[in-house]
Amino acid sequence: MPTVKEIVSDAIKQKAVSVRQVAQHAKRVYPEVNITDKDINDYLYGECYGDDFERCQRINNIYG
Repeated sequence: MPTVKEIVSDAIKQKAVSVRQVAQHAKRVYPEVNITDKDINDYLYGECYGDDFERCQRINNIYG
């Protein structure tokens, strides 16, 4: 079962540039994986913001 990282990397190689395009690529190429736009966004934000994003997520889970 491919990970979100693998799916995003594959989609980028195929010139997908938006979350919607990555999600469409995932549905077309990996129909067995139930990946959502939120999963893709979470992965991308985690890659861009690293620990800051994860800390904010934990705070939102506690207080949200």
